[in-house]
Amino acid sequence: MTCNYTPILNPFTGRLQLIGQISSSGTMVTPAEVLAKSSASNVPADTRTTVVTITASVDTYVTKIVGSGEDHAQWILVVDTVDQNFKNSDDYGREWNFTNPWKIQAGSVLDLKVEHPIDGEQLDFAGTIWGYT
Repeated sequence: MTCNYTPILNPFTGRLQLIGQISSSGTMVTPAEVLAKSSASNVPADTRTTVVTITASVDTYVTKIVGSGEDHAQWILVVDTVDQNFKNSDDYGREWNFTNPWKIQAGSVLDLKVEHPIDGEQLDFAGTIWGYT
């Protein structure tokens, strides 16, 4: 079967609402894949540190971001050095699932950063960004 992905725009906002195709079984198929995964080791307390980053060479659509680590922390999404979203850990991680893919424009840089408050500890963190171009 040939996959022919078609963007579907929200008629009210004009933003991309969905991209995909209905498979022969009737389920939605999207081309999401791991765009980047990385880790940061020995992160000191109260130090904002990049865990994973992508530079969009073309318009990129992010569908999911996951961060995990050795302890509670604050997770920060940053685009072109501007903070976009802050979330504290659930247990030892944080997940963002975008119902509507988040468009990162060509040439922009998306960073997943972490900052933990555990004095005297150097902790390890990891992150993964899923999406498609």
